[in-house]
Amino acid sequence: ADNSGTYVYSYEDDSTWREDSYGIPTYTGSKNINNVRLYLRIYIDWWSSYHGWGKGLIRINSRSYYTDTYSHVAGWETHYHNWATSPATSSNWTKSEVRSSQIGVALLNSYMASVRSRCTQVYVEVDYTTIVAPTTTTQAVSDIGTTTSTGNGNMIDNGGENASKRGVCWNTTGNPTVADDKSEETDSFGVGAFTRPMTGLSPSTHYYVKAYAYNSAGYGYGSQVEFDTLTLHEVEVTDGIALTDTLVKTPMLFKSDGIALSDVLVKTMDKRVTDGIAFKDVLVKLQIHVRTFTDGIAFKDVLVKTISKTLTDSIAFKDVISYVKNPTKLAKLIRKLLQLEGIGGGKED
Repeated sequence: ADNSGTYVYSYEDDSTWREDSYGIPTYTGSKNINNVRLYLRIYIDWWSSYHGWGKGLIRINSRSYYTDTYSHVAGWETHYHNWATSPATSSNWTKSEVRSSQIGVALLNSYMASVRSRCTQVYVEVDYTTIVAPTTTTQAVSDIGTTTSTGNGNMIDNGGENASKRGVCWNTTGNPTVADDKSEETDSFGVGAFTRPMTGLSPSTHYYVKAYAYNSAGYGYGSQVEFDTLTLHEVEVTDGIALTDTLVKTPMLFKSDGIALSDVLVKTMDKRVTDGIAFKDVLVKLQIHVRTFTDGIAFKDVLVKTISKTLTDSIAFKDVISYVKNPTKLAKLIRKLLQLEGIGGGKED
C-alpha cells in the first residue's frame, strides 16, 4: 500500500546510495526466459533544487545492475525496466541466473531536510516459454541386412530448446524406449531428419523401432515401425558335400530402386584353396537355374562359379541352394539375370 508506514526510504541528509534487495521466488520446470521486467513504486520529494533519486536494481552473482535513475517524483508513481538479455553476460537469460538473482531499489537524497526518497513496492515479472519434449516422427527402416540396418527419424519441433540427444531405439517385444537397445548421438540439434546405424541385430528377427529426441523437458518418441532382418543363407552343394561353417552374405542383391546383379561373398572355413591359405574369402557370381516356389517361399538353385579361386580337388561350386524371402523380387531377379546373361528375353514387370 502507498502509505507512510510501509515504505523504505533514504535519510534526508544522506549522501550515500542506500540499497535494499529481495530474493526472487524459485520455480521449477523447463523454461526459456524471454524477458525480465522490474517494477518500482516510488515517491521522491523535491523542493527547489533539492530532491532525491531512486533506481531499481537486479543483483546477479553479488553484482548489482541498475535501471534508469528517477527524480522529481511528486507523488507515488510506478516505473519499470526491461532486460531482454542478462545484464551480466549480454546473452540470453539462463534459468540458474534468474533463480539466484535478487531484485531491489537504490535511493539517494541531496542534503535537504524533509526531502525524502521512498519506495513502497518492488516486484518482477519473468516472461518465459515453457519447454516441452521434442516432437519426433519415425520413418521406415532402410538398408536392412542380417545383423545391421539403418534407422530413420525426423525432429519436426524441438519443443522450445535444441535437443541434446537423438537416435533410434528398438526391441523385439514392442513399444521400445531408450532403456532398450539404441543408437544415439549427442550434440545440439535443431529440427531436421536424421539417421542412425542399427547394429548387433539377429538374422530372421522381427523388430520394433522408434526414433526419439531429448531436451531438458524429456524424451519425445516417434511412432513405432516394424521390420524383419534378412535370413542368413545356408549353403550346401547338391551332391551332398557340405561346405563346413559357411556364411553367405547378399547385402546388395535387392535394391529399393530396382533389381541388381550382385556378387555374393561366400566365406568358407575350407582349406582346399590353391594358395594353401585357410579361411579364405571366395567371390562368386550368380547364374540362374530355377527350381520352384513352395508355399509362398521362393527356393531356387543358384549356380555359382569362382572368379579368382578354384579348389584343389576340382570340385566346383554347383547348384547351390539359397533362400530368398520375396518371391516377386526373385521372379524379377531371375528375369533380369536371364536378360543380362543373354539367355532369355521378355519384358520386366
